[in-house]
Amino acid sequence: MLKIAKTIIDYAIKPNSTMPKSFDKLEQYLQKILEIQEERNDALLSQKSLKDTALELGLSEEDWNAVQKIADQHLERAKGYSKHKNWTDAIHEFGQVNAIRPHNFQALFGLANAYTQQWKTTKKVDDRKAARKYAMQCLQLDPNHDPSFELINQLKEKKIGKSAQVKNLIILGLLGIIGGLSYIIFLQHQPSEKPENQEHIASNSPLKTATATTKNGKIQVDFLENDLAEGLDFQLSEIDFSTYKKNYNFQINGNFELDGIEVYDLILNFVMYNKKGKIIGEETKQVWQKELSPVARSTDKIPFGLIEHNPTKASPPLSRVVVSIESIDKIATTKTYESADTVSISWEPNRPKNVDVVILERKNKQDFSSYNNSLRQSNDFEIINTGNSRILSMEGRLEWVKKDGSVVASRDNYLLLNFHPNLDPQEARICNFSLYGENIPKETFNYYRVVITSVDF
Repeated sequence: MLKIAKTIIDYAIKPNSTMPKSFDKLEQYLQKILEIQEERNDALLSQKSLKDTALELGLSEEDWNAVQKIADQHLERAKGYSKHKNWTDAIHEFGQVNAIRPHNFQALFGLANAYTQQWKTTKKVDDRKAARKYAMQCLQLDPNHDPSFELINQLKEKKIGKSAQVKNLIILGLLGIIGGLSYIIFLQHQPSEKPENQEHIASNSPLKTATATTKNGKIQVDFLENDLAEGLDFQLSEIDFSTYKKNYNFQINGNFELDGIEVYDLILNFVMYNKKGKIIGEETKQVWQKELSPVARSTDKIPFGLIEHNPTKASPPLSRVVVSIESIDKIATTKTYESADTVSISWEPNRPKNVDVVILERKNKQDFSSYNNSLRQSNDFEIINTGNSRILSMEGRLEWVKKDGSVVASRDNYLLLNFHPNLDPQEARICNFSLYGENIPKETFNYYRVVITSVDF
């Protein structure tokens, strides 16, 4: 970390640099962030926590803003190096961003991907460990981030010895002969004409269609309305597809509004087509999970978001996306629900103008264990935007308070994720917030509270 700090400072003294002049304080700040992360086992710190630490160490608001501007510049260079497969320099630049913003998702995934690509060439154990570390940190922020899971799978690849290679070649050869004979027999029993392109969706399937305009043209989005989709109203919020010489970025998000059903588990399938009707990509993503998500009730909206970045593969322009239900755990219901209690919240440092929320407690489950005086609490929250501004993302802290007023345990987490649709005024979204702690005698626990620590709008 000190090496990173020195690199940032060296960069700062170049002409026209916007870096703060408080170099010693900056180095103290970066070292302090490292110490906190080591103490918390690489916990991801919120933007609010980082800023508070910086100001406590003597950095001014001007210094803080200058540091953030430098971080933005490092991030842009890191993206450029990744685009051109310069993994060494990409790691360096993403590392600069990570030093300043340990919670930044783009930097974390950039490091995970760059270390993975470098490991494929070097096969160094350190590269593999670093790649896995940053991929796991991505999954802390987004437990359903498919690209991170894919990187982890790639890191499990093992070299095959010569004897195994020979054995595999023999097996493949035999399978090839058998497969060839089977294919000849298969062709003899097939009609002479075959469709040129086979799609996943039958031509007579009911579809709900939406059209979105991106910088690369219009994209048609179709949702397959079959039996699995009954009771779900598909609502597209945003889609973007950017293609370059050797890489592409794809993003889509929206909501499913429920009508007359409760949903416990939901997995979606996304199939992408080019203008010729050929499939250019396919992704499956779990957007609602029984163990981690609240029960979604009738009239609730289940948000979904998919971000796909491929830094090593070019892709033809996207023309159409077909969204379908891969699997769903749901029941029909006509029940009415009891009114939820309002959760007391506070803002740090202050609530922004035109921004306000109400949080309702749908569920508060507490489990005490006398074995090690541990407490596990799981809350299902309904967050209502009662302000005048749409909310892009929001971070909060769940605190357990003892009877003497002191905080015995706390956890930072995202209440609203930035890759989901924006939360517009008067809209609501549900989420789960859990906390676990040890050495907390049951008789000392009094209540919990929620602190809003950061909001983007």
